[in-house]
Amino acid sequence: MSYEHILFEIDGGVATVTLNRPAQLNAWTATMSRELGEAMRVCDADDAVRAVIVTGAGRAFCAGADLHVATRPLLDARAQRCPSLRWHRCGRTRYASP
Repeated sequence: MSYEHILFEIDGGVATVTLNRPAQLNAWTATMSRELGEAMRVCDADDAVRAVIVTGAGRAFCAGADLHVATRPLLDARAQRCPSLRWHRCGRTRYASP
């Protein structure tokens, strides 16, 4: 299976799952959650797997939840309800002004 946010391999009874969003410090996403769950199901179904290592690519294991990805639907929904909502930018993230 191909994964978008993790790397997954099994070698000699050891499965290695690497959180693979190093530019975002491996911040957690719903996609990552689904992929990790699928990798764990594969490990559980394979009797040869005796250990699972979970690691992170780059300089961080996991920075926590990716709030930019998690809040985007909420901000977009708010903007649809209030067309006069002003948007401004702070860095690369958009914030709504009331």
